[in-house]
Amino acid sequence: MFTIIILAFLLLAAALAVAIGMAMRNAANRGWSFELSRVIGDAFGAIAQAPLLFAVTVLVSGAAPMVAALLLIRVSDVSQVPSFFSAMLVGLAALAIGQLGNLLLVAATLDLLDRQPIDLPRLFARVLPRIPSAVLLLILFWFAIGIGFVFFIIPALVLICLWFVVTPAMVAERLGAFASFARSADLTAGARWQLLLLLVIGAIFWVVAQAMIGGIAAITGDGQTASVLYTVLTALLGMIPPAVVASAYHTLRTQKEGLRGDDLEQVFA
Repeated sequence: MFTIIILAFLLLAAALAVAIGMAMRNAANRGWSFELSRVIGDAFGAIAQAPLLFAVTVLVSGAAPMVAALLLIRVSDVSQVPSFFSAMLVGLAALAIGQLGNLLLVAATLDLLDRQPIDLPRLFARVLPRIPSAVLLLILFWFAIGIGFVFFIIPALVLICLWFVVTPAMVAERLGAFASFARSADLTAGARWQLLLLLVIGAIFWVVAQAMIGGIAAITGDGQTASVLYTVLTALLGMIPPAVVASAYHTLRTQKEGLRGDDLEQVFA
């Protein structure tokens, strides 16, 4: 176990070194900038502006699938629905609820970055029609990534960088699943080494955060309290990825294409 941990950290260190080198080289060969510090700063800035919205959304969207699973299992016991169909219903419910939370946080981040006030009814009106496409997008995304991991990880990393901003593209531009993949590939062109570096930094942050959360939970002692605390704190980390991908989309779109008409209306409103 200790050997595996050491190898994992060595792999992360090597990936970090390669990503930094290639990102610096890539940045020198283009006429526009994609600053990771700006992406990360904007993401955490958006969370800081609406911490309650982010926290409640990730906790509810994380807990709701478990509640749905319990309810559907009880229904299947009463109505004798085959377990296969119950599992399908549970899976689809979990995907839909999880994607609803993800879309809400992406939309909220984009609004905050465009200096628009948070309007929950308007957010729901924007994201609810996108849920079927978002579920299809998630299934296709992880199916492709899973195949990529089979072929020694590198193809999976390429696809993740290629489709890094697929969800915010869907939300901001009201695209379908396949159009969102194409849009993300177009926006990330020229910045994929920076996105790989961002992924590596995120992986290191996640490992450190998980270790800290485990230590905090251990202080409370063994048992249910520690498990609940660990689960809640880990769930709260889920606030970060939607904000980061939305911030990356916003930065890429602004740097490569400038402000759109609706953005200008907000600036001069």
